[in-house]
Amino acid sequence: MLVGWVAGWRGIRRLFTNLDPGENAMQLNESDSTFRSIFEQIKSIYSNVCQNITFIDPTHSPEKPESDLVNANIKFDEVLRFTDKTVSSNDGYPAADADGFTINFIRGGNPASAIFLKSSAAGITENDSPDLYWLIQTLFLHHELMHAQDLKLGKNFNLANKTVDLVKAEVYADVKTLRFFDNFRKDGGEPFRNMYATGILGREKSPIYTRIFNGIIKTFPQARLRAWASASLISPENNKNPTKTHPAEL
Repeated sequence: MLVGWVAGWRGIRRLFTNLDPGENAMQLNESDSTFRSIFEQIKSIYSNVCQNITFIDPTHSPEKPESDLVNANIKFDEVLRFTDKTVSSNDGYPAADADGFTINFIRGGNPASAIFLKSSAAGITENDSPDLYWLIQTLFLHHELMHAQDLKLGKNFNLANKTVDLVKAEVYADVKTLRFFDNFRKDGGEPFRNMYATGILGREKSPIYTRIFNGIIKTFPQARLRAWASASLISPENNKNPTKTHPAEL
């Protein structure tokens, strides 16, 4: 059962068809901004999607969503708990610690989201490598923002009956993140796109990840993903350790 924590993806090891108007104003210029600045720009342009973004201790173990919201001083009326009866832990999508996850809730009668990012990104701290750290955190952030956007648009989340199409929700977040950075590849987005492609290709071949992958390659063919990943800071050949996404508690 989903408990409002929808699909953060774990680590660099596995990692709207049209851009929103706000995205068109974005300039990912590596020459005059650091990767951290790009992280902050993305927070800004999606502020209408989610304003609650919290860094948490890397040793954090997921609690009840209500506890995480209270600890982050986020006001809410009710945590949204979505289910997808077509997915079970046997599909290779169990609850697991994630470097990024989203809690959905109701406040003032409206759906809202809170994003939580661990303060070490895939085990890498800012002191280890500032650029790599903020590159990875930016990918985590954009992926989770796409889940928050998905909720607001009601594409794969059904508020009326509290259900979600988990596979389509993951495909949506992955495709939107790839498309965003590909559209800005000449303005500093290329390393983000390439790293994300590496993560997708490095996912374990469980039943549910296979379904998600098959959905992604309908938009971005596997050959294109491999070409992008080959130019990544971390190549797929060095990226074989399977890790798991944190979808929620199933």
